Amino acid sequence: MDIKVRSRVAILLIFLSGCVLLENGPDSKLGFISLDDGVEIYYEDHGTGQPLILVPGYTFGGDVFAAQVRHFSDSHRVVVIDPRGQGRSTNTDRDNTYRQHGNDLAVVLQALKVSDPVLIGWSNGCRTLWEYFRLAETSKTKAVACIDGAPVLGIDCDDDWYSCKVDRIRNLISVLKAGDRPGWSTRFSHVMLNRQASDAELEWLVSEQLKTSTQVALQLANSMLYDDYRQDLATASMHVPVLYFAQQSRSQQTSRWLSEHAPGVVFAEIANHLAIWDQPEQINTPLEQFLQSLPDIYRPYSTDPPNE
Repeated sequence: MDIKVRSRVAILLIFLSGCVLLENGPDSKLGFISLDDGVEIYYEDHGTGQPLILVPGYTFGGDVFAAQVRHFSDSHRVVVIDPRGQGRSTNTDRDNTYRQHGNDLAVVLQALKVSDPVLIGWSNGCRTLWEYFRLAETSKTKAVACIDGAPVLGIDCDDDWYSCKVDRIRNLISVLKAGDRPGWSTRFSHVMLNRQASDAELEWLVSEQLKTSTQVALQLANSMLYDDYRQDLATASMHVPVLYFAQQSRSQQTSRWLSEHAPGVVFAEIANHLAIWDQPEQINTPLEQFLQSLPDIYRPYSTDPPNE
């Protein structure tokens, strides 16, 4: 069994066991943070050092980041959150929007006394980060990594970004209203992996998505219908270092847009949308290099140009 397969099997066993991401140690904490509206946000906090904040995508909990937690928690403080309505956090029929996710993130970071974080979003988790920045929080952020999270999905934007057609999100909304969550989640799992998922993989991937109620999933789908974060991505790149991952199948179009509108962004390719889970070395290695470069290329909060 080669290294990639052994790694994938080890991670899958963690998922299927229902365990927390790491065994509790002296530098590990897990629990819930209560928000003013009664929603409780689940978090895990592992390790010490430069804080990395991991935010998952649509209907997933933070367990999808198991490989990143295990890789980085020896050298960093790694905080993973389940957004409201996802994972272990409270399922609520109120305020399931990415704007609210951004507000929640600000409260969570304050409650955990996190300063100068590197914010890392996967898929729609990047939307949470852009909403957080709309709260003028760039001055409190050291850097950002966005993992295959398109800033626009649900409006017609011609060839300006990949896969941005309003019908895509409208079709998702129709499927959710029809009640075929298991079928859609199964198909989505294959699409994310860019291959047929095994029975064991599907068992976890589908069950993870179904932890989010259909009502929450529908509200989040409506939230992304007309959102457009292209300017937020470009603006953030002028204030903090940004690392952007995109699938190989759409990397040319993505890198072209970035070079035109956010030329300072560091770009990396990945094999599929779920590389954080399926091929984590494609995420961990470029991310580690990016993190190591930060002291040399950027001084947080400075308006001066980067060091020569």
